[in-house]
Amino acid sequence: MERLMAAAIARRISACLSVGAVIAAGVVFASAAASFGYDVPMEAREQVLSCFEMERTLAVFDGGEIAGTGGIFSFGMTVPGGAALPTAGVTWISVKPTHRRRGVLRQIMRRQLDDVRERGEPL
Repeated sequence: MERLMAAAIARRISACLSVGAVIAAGVVFASAAASFGYDVPMEAREQVLSCFEMERTLAVFDGGEIAGTGGIFSFGMTVPGGAALPTAGVTWISVKPTHRRRGVLRQIMRRQLDDVRERGEPL
């Protein structure tokens, strides 16, 4: 029975989508609460959001429900010789316990790695 339920959930999961700034904040915080059992305190949310690149924040949905999220922080990394290379830091990866082992993380990471390659970020 569990395998049938897992297969049904896997078929319902939609493609990994970029989320707009309006819903991204809710996605990020709801995902953290559901996936890690930690809710970012209201007084800290503005500071957390000031670091986020909403256009690089992704979500995978199961119907209208968030199944997983991921984000990227863009920064420069100094390498030997002193050059600074554009770098994509993967962050806020989460998959709800009810959706684990169904390809959600793979979808998020594939989309992020494709984005990193398109932007020419070597690291």
